[in-house]
Amino acid sequence: MRKYTLLLAVAALATMIMPDARAATVTITPEMEATAVINSSPNNNYASDLRPVAEAYWSSSYGGWVFRNALFKFNLPADLTGATINSATFSVYGWNSWINSGYQVGCFRLTEPWTESGATWNMRDGANAWSIPGGTYTTAGGAIFTPFGGVAGVASMDSINVTSIVQSWAMGQPNYGFALVPQYSVQAGSVYYNSRRISWETTRQLTLTIDYTPGMLYEQEAPCVADTTLDNGFADWNLGNDTQASNICKYISDSQGYNYWLYNNSLLKFDLSQLSDLPDGAHVQAASIRLHCTGAWTWGSGHQVVAYPLTQDWNEYEATWTNATASAPWTTPAYAVEYGWSSSLTPASILIAPAGSGTKTEAFKVTNEFTGAATGVSMDLDVTPIVRAWADGMPNYGILLGSKSGSGSYGVFWSTREDTDVNKQPVLSVIYSAVSRPTYGFTDLNSSASSFEDAFDINNSGAIVGQVSSDSGATVRGYLWVGSNATQLPTLGGTETSPYGINANGKIVGRAKTGSVYHAFFWQGGSSLTDLGALVSGGSSAAWDANDAGVVSGYGSIAGGAYRGAGWTGTTPQQLATLGGTNSYAYDINGSNVAVGDADLSGGTYHACKWVSSTPTDLGTLGGNNSTAIAINEAGKVVGYSDTTAGTVHAFVCTGTTISDLGTLGGYDSEAYDINTGGVVVGRARNDAGQWSACAWINGSITNLNWRLPSGSAWHLDIAYGINDQGQIVGTATDTSTGKQHAFVLSNTALNVTQYTLGELSDLEDGTDVRLVGVEITKDTGSAFYIENDLRTIGMRVTEPSAANYTAGYKATIVGTLQTNDNGERYIDATLVDATAGSVTIKPLGLVNKAVAGGNASSQVGSSNGTGLNNVGLLVKVWGKPSLIVGTSNSFALDDGSASGLTVVLPNGANHGWSTAPSYVTVDGVVGLKYDDSADTYSPVIYVSGMSDVHQ
Repeated sequence: MRKYTLLLAVAALATMIMPDARAATVTITPEMEATAVINSSPNNNYASDLRPVAEAYWSSSYGGWVFRNALFKFNLPADLTGATINSATFSVYGWNSWINSGYQVGCFRLTEPWTESGATWNMRDGANAWSIPGGTYTTAGGAIFTPFGGVAGVASMDSINVTSIVQSWAMGQPNYGFALVPQYSVQAGSVYYNSRRISWETTRQLTLTIDYTPGMLYEQEAPCVADTTLDNGFADWNLGNDTQASNICKYISDSQGYNYWLYNNSLLKFDLSQLSDLPDGAHVQAASIRLHCTGAWTWGSGHQVVAYPLTQDWNEYEATWTNATASAPWTTPAYAVEYGWSSSLTPASILIAPAGSGTKTEAFKVTNEFTGAATGVSMDLDVTPIVRAWADGMPNYGILLGSKSGSGSYGVFWSTREDTDVNKQPVLSVIYSAVSRPTYGFTDLNSSASSFEDAFDINNSGAIVGQVSSDSGATVRGYLWVGSNATQLPTLGGTETSPYGINANGKIVGRAKTGSVYHAFFWQGGSSLTDLGALVSGGSSAAWDANDAGVVSGYGSIAGGAYRGAGWTGTTPQQLATLGGTNSYAYDINGSNVAVGDADLSGGTYHACKWVSSTPTDLGTLGGNNSTAIAINEAGKVVGYSDTTAGTVHAFVCTGTTISDLGTLGGYDSEAYDINTGGVVVGRARNDAGQWSACAWINGSITNLNWRLPSGSAWHLDIAYGINDQGQIVGTATDTSTGKQHAFVLSNTALNVTQYTLGELSDLEDGTDVRLVGVEITKDTGSAFYIENDLRTIGMRVTEPSAANYTAGYKATIVGTLQTNDNGERYIDATLVDATAGSVTIKPLGLVNKAVAGGNASSQVGSSNGTGLNNVGLLVKVWGKPSLIVGTSNSFALDDGSASGLTVVLPNGANHGWSTAPSYVTVDGVVGLKYDDSADTYSPVIYVSGMSDVHQ
């Protein structure tokens, strides 16, 4: 395991220095909270149940599927923020009353807070509803598993790989726990899992085991550089010079008969440049504002201060209730506070200014309890989500402290930065880990400063196509960008030419205006476009993509005004069918001539669709009415976007006919527009504030591409339309200084690596970045999986970058770095894995025990006593008499009479369950090594996926 140096400086903890420490392993038990929610009793809470249940079954009395989700939450180590998660296993012990063959359960990350005592199917904490009933979760990075190996009526432990989920927590996602969700659309079943309430079975409670390498944590302070108070009773006053700020929520009944609520709100701005690694690349663990209380009064209870990030800049000496600066009013209508009053104090009239008291966003607000404020005491107000948002690229215009009263009135007064005592001035304290995010190279493709641009597609040679529009929109011209050269495409005689796709041979396709209609075209140089015509005389058409053989996908109008998807071979179109309705549209096509798009159903909705030999297949939705497929890669994976049951639109990826939600950046919507050979998906998504941002999904985890821009960038990446196999991404960005939209290309060096074969890796040094395409997966052992070439002569270990299940027989594209572990095994530390079902499963090689591992070969060591061919990393079959190893239950020795000292090793959390070893077994597993430091020797081991690989 990697060594690390840990420097931990946390306000509430002592400073710890742990030089030359190794990665830590922590097992957390019991869980902090656990419950279950059920759709047939949507308002009932089951926190008192001993065993939360994950089940699904059809109920005639209920009139549909009954399904119950189990929710679990754990406290995490303080130093997990910014850490590298080497592995994480969620172990759940339980028993099933019944399961049908094929019944599966998904383990997914919850994305909204909940309470054990308040969670129901409809509500997450007794007061607030789930955004999605049953628990709001994301499937990105989750794992789907078969409980108890699919055996009905047993009690056992399920060990779930949750590395990707825990890594997302370490990278700053809030920890709201896991949801165990029955995959009820597959098969029915019922599984009961122990919780901490099973006090008499302490060894069978749920555990979360995390092996991690902590990052370096820092605590630093940022000074307050501007502060003032806004007062709705004196809407045109500026209070920037005052030595005291205030938050007041008070009901007024004055001598002139006016009844109103008086509100004072505080504004504060902090200089983040004092924090050496913010906002570029830090993962914020905690952030708080320390305010010195100079006075307080209260009537009633439930008083709170609400902190919001401001979304509009302001001037300390010009800001008033109505204006941010002397010349700019606040843009938020009404007043920016959360107010409340008792029914007996409902005001007859409220005297407020019409504009507001601060432009702020609800997305990252934090509510702090006000109770306990006292003169001379400093208070720490939690603003962690706000500072995390700044660290992730949201502009820092400071914080508004608004007022919220539960019942009655209150007031609290703070020292400002004008106080002569520096110890009483406001300060922002941030605890963060300086884990550098990768920066992508950004290139502006601007062709005209007075125009708006979009880049739609990029091929593997880096050639880019898109369009340039005049400010008025009267003209739209197609462009080809190759390096620094921009070439304007011809037209079909009209004012608009829009190229949407380019293949490996430089064939460009799109649509262009001719007369009053648009026609599909292609162009490969020269002075004119090739008009692909229309499906019917006088109709319109559009081409969206061309595969490397030159087959074009698109659509065109037909008689009656409907549209049909189309494919062109040469200039001859072929219409594509619908799913029983009126219209269909084809957008992308891969090298196997599989086209994707959407098609109408007979009921008027439309679904994502793929056409194989012109035959349509419905890819379904994410629970809503409609969906659209936009792109397909060479492995047949499809991406697009779909309505959800919550009424939002989410990006999806579809393998075969299984459609999966890709999630968002915290907001409601997302859309996927392209996927490359490695499975990297690009598109756009909304954040919590509702803003669209270009994003990428790598191994199922979403990344805001704006977080990958160089420091100080004036660009906002709005949408990513295309990605090639080198990881170059194109799309549309806004120049925030001018408001103009420009085409851009990002160079993602993390994915732009040289492709090798497995055989070539033996000549490469550790630290070399590699890309493998189409290698066979032979075995998944939990924290790693193994690959081989088709000749079964070379195999290698690959560390898993996510919690996906890497199934034997799948073909994979892998990007990662060559390394050697402490046991002497060479492996690929993967940053990207895209696996797709293959047609052939590699069979194991039969080896006598003394031949396992073999001797040294090039860069891969063998067994210290080994001879013959090196076979470390290969899938093999061995046999012999097993014997138990004292003190361990996840391994056993195997002897075939050669006294070779072979050990069989099960995954972490698994055990053989033998009290007495059987007389003979055969084992299918992968050859590995174990290093003995005291003897400086390597001994052979066999890694297996579980006891299903051990045959008696």
